[in-house]
Amino acid sequence: MYERWGPTAPIGPWLVTPDEFDDPDDLEPRCTVNGEEAQKGRPRDLIHSVPAVISGLSAVLPLLPGA
Repeated sequence: MYERWGPTAPIGPWLVTPDEFDDPDDLEPRCTVNGEEAQKGRPRDLIHSVPAVISGLSAVLPLLPGA
């Protein structure tokens, strides 16, 4: 995740609001490359909390609503 910055960061554009899911720690985001699963995991298994990850990203990336 920290290999690219700025407009080339491969992290979007799909962000959701809290009312769109029940338990944020039970989500299972996946990354596919050319139709093959490259990565998946649950937030509860992360070393850092989701708020800490967002804080770190926002220090080096512009996180803009609707962008």
